[in-house]
Amino acid sequence: MALIIKIILFPNLFSFDVYKNYEFESMKPGNVRMKFLEVPQIVWGLNNQKIAFARACLTARMLNRSLLMPSLSASLFYKEIDKLQPISFDKLKHSRFFKCPVSSLVMKCLFLIVMALIIKIILFPNLFSFDVSKNYEFESMKPGNVRMKFLEVPQIVWGLNNQKIAFARACLTARMLNRSLLMPSLSASLFYKEIDKLQPISFDKVFNFEKFNSLCNGFVHLSRYSDVRNQSDVFELQKGSGRRWTLERDLDQLKEFSNQDYDVYETIKIVGKNPFLWHDHWSVSDYAKVFECLVLVDEISKEANEVVSKIREVGAVANELLEDNTILSGWKEGMHPVDKKRLGVTKIYDKHPYLIQAAIDYEVCLRADVFVGNSYSTFSSLLVLERTQMMIKTGVSRACGINVRWPSYAYNLEGESGGPRLWMTNYSDSSLQAISYGSNAVSC
Repeated sequence: MALIIKIILFPNLFSFDVYKNYEFESMKPGNVRMKFLEVPQIVWGLNNQKIAFARACLTARMLNRSLLMPSLSASLFYKEIDKLQPISFDKLKHSRFFKCPVSSLVMKCLFLIVMALIIKIILFPNLFSFDVSKNYEFESMKPGNVRMKFLEVPQIVWGLNNQKIAFARACLTARMLNRSLLMPSLSASLFYKEIDKLQPISFDKVFNFEKFNSLCNGFVHLSRYSDVRNQSDVFELQKGSGRRWTLERDLDQLKEFSNQDYDVYETIKIVGKNPFLWHDHWSVSDYAKVFECLVLVDEISKEANEVVSKIREVGAVANELLEDNTILSGWKEGMHPVDKKRLGVTKIYDKHPYLIQAAIDYEVCLRADVFVGNSYSTFSSLLVLERTQMMIKTGVSRACGINVRWPSYAYNLEGESGGPRLWMTNYSDSSLQAISYGSNAVSC
């Protein structure tokens, strides 16, 4: 009789409706020669692997053999089997619950649990719905929790406001996974295709790290790499890409990794495309909460103050690079369009890389009494979002048709009086799509 029986089909594909209460003769005391069953590497998602493992155990039981400890799959690939990252079964902390073979009573209970789980999924799928906008509690952030968990993301790239969106999306992803986001690198230079030419800059060289965590306390959290205790305790999560990687598949992946079974890893590292290109699962109001926590460091804020002071001395400003000169006409007397050179602020800008120059421009426009922008611009769209938030805090929920503080206008869209159309962000939108580049959604 063979000492080992080797099965070559994935355990995930076994049928498991034929098991009976077999006695383990080979396991009984006094039996000198134990017999074994070997199965292939167990693949796919965590719970699929748990079901596959249980199925392999039950198969071994039926054959009156001990299951040789199988390899699980640390990475999540559905079709590229050759890319699977194996991990030993005994590397998981919860493995003590699945030692096989075990007593007949325990095996019965395990089998019933697996069956009940499958029946619930089939008959009551709504019980497993996942609302990403829920107010999740950050167990890993609570005082007294000695082991914080982290999320690491790729370098954040492209323009200032694309980087702000990408950063917020990374924060909200970390929130969904109940983890703190490791402070990412931003990009000081502006390159869209030559990624190798990007000049990284630390987040805390632009935005105030401590104020961010203070303002966003209880919502999202940012950590430094020095907070990580074990740099090798990392699980790599490959983000999908291409047309087949749908919004639904992306959300399913996040659900999978929000499972407590992945708490065994101190850090989850997302690899692949940068966060700006990730699917969007969050509402405008969620993004606004993160943006509100982004406060410039004191040095940059003081320089923005200096530019604002220069502007107020002359009444108005328009950048000399504007191509549409028509927006410079039609203003009240006493308002004069000028450029940065005439204002005498070029020295402030020239000593900084692109990202900080753009951050100063953004801060200046945010503080303007009136802002006029282009609805197709991400820069303008995020400015209007934050200015809308400022109005909401004063009790104004809708600015259309009334005189309000901090009004914004879209000069590329004609309003009722023939001038620029009044512009206010709709906070009820379920994603940023309505204010993304190329949108004419201005609410009014």
